[in-house]
Amino acid sequence: MTSQPRLSIIPGWVVTDIRLRGKDLAVLCVLGRNASTKSGWCCRSQVKMAAELSCARSTVQASLDRLIDIGVVERHVQESASGRDSAHFYRVIYDREPPSGYAFDAWDDGENEENIPADMTESVTPPAGIPAPPAGLGSAPPAGLGSAPINASPFTPPDKRFEREARESFEKAEGDQPTGQQTESRDAIERGFRRWYPTWPSYVSDSEPDARKAWFELTTDERLAAADRRQAYLDATKANGRTKSCSAAVYLRERRWTKLAIRAPEPVKAEIAAPMGKAWMATRFAAFHSPKCAMPKPVIGVQMDLDAGGERAENAQIARNELYAWPKLHQMNEKVRTRDPWRAPADMVALGQEFVSIEIAGVVGQAWKRLHRRMLLPWLPFEPKYAYFPPIDPNEQDLDKAVAKAFWGVKERIEGHVYAAAE
Repeated sequence: MTSQPRLSIIPGWVVTDIRLRGKDLAVLCVLGRNASTKSGWCCRSQVKMAAELSCARSTVQASLDRLIDIGVVERHVQESASGRDSAHFYRVIYDREPPSGYAFDAWDDGENEENIPADMTESVTPPAGIPAPPAGLGSAPPAGLGSAPINASPFTPPDKRFEREARESFEKAEGDQPTGQQTESRDAIERGFRRWYPTWPSYVSDSEPDARKAWFELTTDERLAAADRRQAYLDATKANGRTKSCSAAVYLRERRWTKLAIRAPEPVKAEIAAPMGKAWMATRFAAFHSPKCAMPKPVIGVQMDLDAGGERAENAQIARNELYAWPKLHQMNEKVRTRDPWRAPADMVALGQEFVSIEIAGVVGQAWKRLHRRMLLPWLPFEPKYAYFPPIDPNEQDLDKAVAKAFWGVKERIEGHVYAAAE
């Protein structure tokens, strides 16, 4: 029985990477244990790896895909002449990819040399800077009395260093918090960053690793304040005559939102929503942007209306949408008819703060009515003289297009409010 290698060589930076899941690290260790000492490549069957790790092959395959996406493993697909699946070649990436044009060196004797493709066996002189394989099989000389060298390769990618430092800073800050305040996971903070970062005007040219590091170093309350006061800060810089804003990393690292003279708004609370008012209409529009519920099979009469086409079919579908598509919307309409109060949650109160009063009989009100008809959305439970709707772009010449943009803008606001989302 062939003994397994005693050591598995993998890059140190990936051990604490927050993107690792499940068996990812174990799969990486298996690759590191079987890698060639000369080239770093190994030919390993997913079935064999699954047997070694006592898991399903699909688990190994998912881990390999994830490790490749992270950038710690490279895969060379090997196709057999018969078309059947064959073991692929994998290489653990320690620092960076080799320069272009560098072919793979000769392989060690053993399992890794089986079925090596011809295009992977050409040997060329390795470029300067790539370490040579071990000098021999003898024992290494005794170590000196000095300290061991620090494993700090200058080739470690900067974004990996920044992510690691940000995680370490976050873990330290999280450990300093009193029990009961450690409410955000690293994944939640990362998701919040990915949603917030594209809202910064210069994010395309900014350093994303720097911004991520600064984001992770903030406390939960500071992240909420940074997102909540972002627009106020940008408006203040424009009012002072600046044409460009600072980078996202500088804004976060220097906590520039704290320099604003304006006071932070009071927290929004849930309230009883008046029919057709701001919070009531905001809840209605939010319902339209939520997934539809399953509808029951129409009865014969309704099916005949749906099959008739034209306005008759539209009316039948709108009636079904009002009854079944959005239960919250139907419940709101029923409370209006019975004159029972409706309590709007705090996030809907906040969403409706920018809604404006529109005269239903006016040109804008009729444009909103046409949009509801085109999208087969139920109209208001009764038609008042005025109701609140999302503001439209005054520069848009086409009124129907303007209300359509305002309608979809509500969805963007719901998805963009990282500070109001519960992780």
